[in-house]
Amino acid sequence: MLGLTRGTVALFEHEENWIRQAKDTIDLLKRILGETAVDVQHVGSTAVLGLMTKPIIDIAIGVRALDDLNPFVEEMAKQGVCEAGQDLPGQRLFVMGDFDKNTRTHHIHVVVWGEPAWKHYIRFRDYLRTFSDKRAEYEADKRRLAAMYPDDRSAHTAGKAALIDRLLQEADRWSEGKKRGKAIMLCGKIASGKSVYAEKLCAQKNAVLLSVDELVLSILGNELGGQHDEITKRVQAYLLNKSLQVIGTGADAVLDWGFWTKESRFAARGFYERHGIPCEIHYVDVTEDVWRRNIEKRNRAVFTGRTNAYFVSDGLIAKLEAAFEPPARDEIDVRYVNDWQ
Repeated sequence: MLGLTRGTVALFEHEENWIRQAKDTIDLLKRILGETAVDVQHVGSTAVLGLMTKPIIDIAIGVRALDDLNPFVEEMAKQGVCEAGQDLPGQRLFVMGDFDKNTRTHHIHVVVWGEPAWKHYIRFRDYLRTFSDKRAEYEADKRRLAAMYPDDRSAHTAGKAALIDRLLQEADRWSEGKKRGKAIMLCGKIASGKSVYAEKLCAQKNAVLLSVDELVLSILGNELGGQHDEITKRVQAYLLNKSLQVIGTGADAVLDWGFWTKESRFAARGFYERHGIPCEIHYVDVTEDVWRRNIEKRNRAVFTGRTNAYFVSDGLIAKLEAAFEPPARDEIDVRYVNDWQ
């Protein structure tokens, strides 16, 4: 679902397709405007995964001066991007949609890059992406106002003003005080030395370790049987979302759950790309003889109760060897070879 009749309000669950449609629109605008557009970004609620919202995509174009767009207005109109006046002081508004049916699918806001309006679009989006409690608060207010004003978008927008103003102030303080964190995904076999590598990484950097095994074993133990794979998938999804909060504080998030398959690595990279967060894959490689010795050492420690970890049985080794897909060179950002004796 994309688009609403002009002036009406209706909220929908977030659709993954909106991200792709926004990217297509950004690519179109960049082709038309070239270097005149300093930056073009997907902003607003459709840029925030998990947020119920109106199905209208908001795009912000940052330019050096608003008049810089004048030579491109005619070409933009030919491509279905039509100027609609000034919805906010110091901005130009363009819209896309089915104008014969009076529907709007896109609102495109042209602002001066680096000025407060540009910063507010970016910071508000990133703040809601990072903090789930703020996202929930904003959605609750949107739901309340949508129920009150389904046919009066102006009243709906005015009703949100106080909350948006407060959240913008919070977003400004957060953005100005934070450093940019990143996601570090640890790829490697079980017993390859990832946990030791992760501890060193966290000691060297401002980083927080997010470990599936640590969480599952400490809460549920190691006797999950047939439920193991399903539960670990749920924990991975939980930690993936939790990492957004960690990164939002300025710390790096170190994700330690193997990323055995190319599909899982591709999915995780896509997740962070959609949130505008840099990510790296660190491959902890291990020689065959060291790996076998690590397994023996680990199993002795598990058997004697000196560590809380999974016993690596022959069945688990067979499962790993069948499933593990070593990352290609172009997937790896850091390769660490564990040849500890």
